[in-house]
Amino acid sequence: MTIKERVIILKLMDKSKDSPLIRSEIKDNLTEGSIWKKILLFAIPIMLSNMFTQFYTAVDSAVVGTYIGYEALAAVGANSALINVLLCLFLGIGVGGGVIVAQYYGAKDSENVSKATHTIMLFAFISGIFLTAIGFFFAKPILMLINTPADVLELSTDYLKVYFVGVLAVVIYNIGAGILRATGNSLMPFIYLLAGSLINIGLDLWFVAGLGYGIVGAAWATVISNAVSAICVIIHLFVAKGPHRLTLKRLKFDKIILGKVFKIGLPVGIQTSMYSIANLLIQVSLNGYGSLVMAGWVAANKIDVFAFAPVSAFGSAVNTFVGQNYGAKNYDRVKKGMYRTILMAEITSCVMAVPLLLFANQVLSLFNTNPQVIEYGRQIMFLVIPIYTVFGLAEVLSGTLRGIGRTVVSAIISFSGILVVRIIWLYLVLPHFNTPFMLFFVHPISWIITALMFGLYFVIMKWNRIFKTDSKEASVETVAVGMGNTQLK
Repeated sequence: MTIKERVIILKLMDKSKDSPLIRSEIKDNLTEGSIWKKILLFAIPIMLSNMFTQFYTAVDSAVVGTYIGYEALAAVGANSALINVLLCLFLGIGVGGGVIVAQYYGAKDSENVSKATHTIMLFAFISGIFLTAIGFFFAKPILMLINTPADVLELSTDYLKVYFVGVLAVVIYNIGAGILRATGNSLMPFIYLLAGSLINIGLDLWFVAGLGYGIVGAAWATVISNAVSAICVIIHLFVAKGPHRLTLKRLKFDKIILGKVFKIGLPVGIQTSMYSIANLLIQVSLNGYGSLVMAGWVAANKIDVFAFAPVSAFGSAVNTFVGQNYGAKNYDRVKKGMYRTILMAEITSCVMAVPLLLFANQVLSLFNTNPQVIEYGRQIMFLVIPIYTVFGLAEVLSGTLRGIGRTVVSAIISFSGILVVRIIWLYLVLPHFNTPFMLFFVHPISWIITALMFGLYFVIMKWNRIFKTDSKEASVETVAVGMGNTQLK
């Protein structure tokens, strides 16, 4: 290379600071600027994404409950916990890819951002196909295994089979959206989800209310809407201006990065799976009370997860915020970010809870007008909604630990507070007080204990020990950031 060529390259490198990619990185950088504003602006699209996810599933349930009946509503609810169990481990592992993208993107390591993007998207495609086969061919045996009542078994089987035809799109959207959020872009995943949500609502009304396709029509509406969102994310990644741009010729596994994906993502996957397993155990107990109680649970749960979506968005936002700032060693900014996120989550939880408690019966009647269904749903809402502040605290503390790299600690606390407490409640306490109300109480008691455990960890360990890493310097593989939209309570 001649001296003249070297001079030209150096000039180009200097000018590259003003390139669209670098400007994009500065714009999406969470390590500088007003903390509360950065977190809030990043959280709002996630909040809206979460809310619209729950909104269109709530509409799905409302259409099913209104035009088909409470048995069909119970059937949809019977599938929710099972679907989450099958999905969450893979989506949690996918989080590892989003983590690596976030950290390398912040470090402006374009080559490794590209490797991580292609590795995790190939993982999404393969795992999506695997889940499709499991869900479609083993739907009925699994539903029978969890004691699904006979009057909703066939409806549940029909819904589950169709749903898993499109589960590849669910995996691709969530992991692809996680990559976009890792680069600081939380707006476009929301827009793509919004498009799918509106399509889902329209197709629900057309297929179920208009054409009379029943529960299968509701399932196909969900499949088509998920496919739209996934296609939008894929197109975005293919045309993206930046190192996370997807190209077919680079779509292959990088062994080193794949190892990091599993190292980071597996604890997160196990943690989210614990929530799903705990909810599946609740579903097994719930199924023993009959379809009326199941329908009340589904109606209340749809309202609950919709209202909790804005609160949980702050947990997702603090994951990314802490991950980027911990990688940049902005430790003071990490602490301030956590405290301010807690405050925003608590305010939001109160704003969401009050109107729901005041108009509980009216909202529940949107799903089904059966008085018993409404009464069971009201009992659940009055047990769960008042402790939204506890949920919010646990979400932010858990997200902070994952952002710092304490994925194992977060998983252990969740295992103890969610899975173990719920197992004890279901199999040691509930048999002595065998009523639906005591079953419903499993949610608040487990979340209160979990929040206390997270709080005690921060009090006992203190920041200087929490920030300590196993190596002398924090590296990409020690940092885990939850990129997903799970609302598994």
